[in-house]
Amino acid sequence: MSTPATFAPDHVEHEALLQCLLRAVESSVVTVDGVSRYTVSGGIARMDASAPGSDALMKRTDQALYLAKGRGRNRVECWAAA
Repeated sequence: MSTPATFAPDHVEHEALLQCLLRAVESSVVTVDGVSRYTVSGGIARMDASAPGSDALMKRTDQALYLAKGRGRNRVECWAAA
């Protein structure tokens, strides 16, 4: 079973697409030596006036990705200001 993704209010529109991706990967029938265990971790961020530019966007996305990885398998997390 997938772990629910968490989203900031301004990222809710992406939830359906990301949940679909999580389910698709989770239900993959591809096996390696008879074992199938694939999961997805993802990070979402949005560029804004407080940190414009692609470097800031990539840093935020990377932080969200590692938060998702740290909280378990099959998760997507949004970057949020501390």
